[in-house]
Amino acid sequence: MGIGINIEVGNFIIFQSILSKKSFMRFTLVVLALLLWCSPIYAQNENPADQRIDSLKEAFEREPSSQAIMEALGRAYTETQSYEAIIDLIKPVIEDTSTNNVLIKLYVGARIKQLQTQSAGPRLLQQLLGGADTKEKKLINRVMQRDPEDAEAQLFLAEVHKLADEPVYAENIYRRMMKNPRVISGPWFVSVWTAYSTLLIDQERFTEANSILTHAAGTEKSSGWFELQMAQVALETGETARGTRLFFQGLDALRDESQVHQLFEEAWAIAARTELEQWNTLNTLDAKKDFLRRFWSKRTPNLADSANAKLAENYKRLRHVKRYYARRTFPGYDERGLVFMRMGKPDHFYTDTRTESWVYESANAHFDFVDPGSGYYEMRPLTDALSLSGSAAGQFQELKAMMEARRNLHPFYEQTAARLQAREDAISVERSRSNAFRNIISETEIRLGREGTNKPGLQKSETLDKIPSVSLAASYACFKGKNKSTRVDFYYMIPIRELQTLRIADSSSTAFLFANARILDTNYREITTLHREFKIAVVDRDAPLFVIDELRTLLQPGTYILGLELINNNNERKGVYRFDVEVRDFIAADLSISDIQPAVSVTVGSLEDKFIKPDTRIRVVPFAGDHFAGRKPLSVYYEINNLTRDLKGVTSYEISYTLAPVQRGNILTRAVGKLFGRSKATITSVTQKTGTLPTEREYVGFDISELPEGECVLTITVKDLLSGQTASSERFFWVNKK
Repeated sequence: MGIGINIEVGNFIIFQSILSKKSFMRFTLVVLALLLWCSPIYAQNENPADQRIDSLKEAFEREPSSQAIMEALGRAYTETQSYEAIIDLIKPVIEDTSTNNVLIKLYVGARIKQLQTQSAGPRLLQQLLGGADTKEKKLINRVMQRDPEDAEAQLFLAEVHKLADEPVYAENIYRRMMKNPRVISGPWFVSVWTAYSTLLIDQERFTEANSILTHAAGTEKSSGWFELQMAQVALETGETARGTRLFFQGLDALRDESQVHQLFEEAWAIAARTELEQWNTLNTLDAKKDFLRRFWSKRTPNLADSANAKLAENYKRLRHVKRYYARRTFPGYDERGLVFMRMGKPDHFYTDTRTESWVYESANAHFDFVDPGSGYYEMRPLTDALSLSGSAAGQFQELKAMMEARRNLHPFYEQTAARLQAREDAISVERSRSNAFRNIISETEIRLGREGTNKPGLQKSETLDKIPSVSLAASYACFKGKNKSTRVDFYYMIPIRELQTLRIADSSSTAFLFANARILDTNYREITTLHREFKIAVVDRDAPLFVIDELRTLLQPGTYILGLELINNNNERKGVYRFDVEVRDFIAADLSISDIQPAVSVTVGSLEDKFIKPDTRIRVVPFAGDHFAGRKPLSVYYEINNLTRDLKGVTSYEISYTLAPVQRGNILTRAVGKLFGRSKATITSVTQKTGTLPTEREYVGFDISELPEGECVLTITVKDLLSGQTASSERFFWVNKK
């Protein structure tokens, strides 16, 4: 997301900082190569790109002076990422003044890619590419002398300047190009704006970056990538909600699969193994975009909040590791960066010229890193940093000094230092000291290596937002809605004693509570949001009272995710919750019954509030729990749909109610219980009614004092006496006698 730029030369693509080859794929490629060599079946189905390369090589052998064939062969090599082959192909003619521009750009592009894949450090790149007279710059300048308007060559030159740590020169090139009408109206518009904004973001010039991105995003050439870069700017500057919205907006608009793949690579470090395996099975653009939406949305600490804190934290960490732990090969940072991406900033660390040690107190984990001489740190035992020259006794003292320096970081280092000192004190025979020291070093290396694997917490990133949620009972009921939709009444209740209510300025008896809810589909696309603000009476905190609330919306049948957050009037988050909601389908014209909604009370009157059922005067205060006191009546509300009317417009129907204990166990167990008189009490009732509407709203109360303690079920069956159709609905609950 604003981290990389693709520069395309014909079929040739350079990734500025995201490389497509991964080290963990090398073994797989070797195995596949063996299969291709051994199996005649594979040999008969050779890769089309390889076939084309073979054909072009034969043609080039016949006409070695043909630049057209050389171009075609160079492009074919890019499909297999054979950069060495491109260089070997074009190098013999690269100094020839007759060599055309396309070949020069192919060569320079492959040269840059070669330097990146060889893990060239920043200093080496600066030596190779810095200054005005380097070979790559001379070659590109030759192209631009022939065609000063060659936008592709200008982008190449800017890329070389950036790799050589000469950003000012690169910025001047971008500025000139942005003033060129041919660039603005041509195919290079997106590449130039993306490259320049990426440079500004890398330099933390966020205001300037946002300005040019806002302009670019408003053009017809925008395809989602500008929105993604704007999202990065917003996330970097603390506008998490705006950044989240722009990120998903840009993701939805992307049409380039390589850009979608880059977004996944930027999330790769925190992906679970199952997610990595799932990603590799996806073969369509839409499937990959849906995966990324789910990937980030399910990691948000609070689904009710449109600001994804985990998304923001990931990109902040990504910027940090690419600045301080950068390397040119995938994933763009060394193994210190991998740990930082997953674990965040260490609580304590120690560093010297070739080693670093990080400690995370909360995970009781420590990590050791060693620079083996490449300039990039790897997770290794500290013994790998010992001097290769010198005596075993000298290496032992060096190792002991490492542990002593880290003694206060973590108990592991303190224990290792003490063990080394004890072993040294035990060595008494002078002639055996050398072998003894070698043995101690070998044993310590094994222990350090064992401690370095399966680090706690490394495979799973930590929770960003630990919110102490108050106790909450919640449920929902589905009813037939309008225009083939379903009405969902989501209701919840909270003990007042857990809300820690705060008095507001103008009253000594009330406090505010805010409820925010977001309903998402299974791909975490936002369907709707619901907000509630209400006052709570400040009462005796020991009183058995509850705050009861109900949120109502219309949805299409299907599966949804509901996120809910509760905030008090001191802007303190009191709870964050997630619920899976199955929305019933009431589209059919057959007789049906809604879900059964238990109620604290059901009344009829003129009062207008959130508990009034739509198009009625029935006020139902819902009960969100599953446990009911046996000494109190059980009240329920439900709706009957699609009743048949006769010629006079009158409906006629029969309602049967059954409340019975749930019989667990097999048939034999239940039969024995009945035989010996252990059958449970059952409550039944039948009533006939008439009406004038196809939809009837019903409410009823039951005396459940005769039901035994335990799980019970209420079954409501309706029979339409005119059509003969029947429909049923059930609601399970618990009866408490205490």
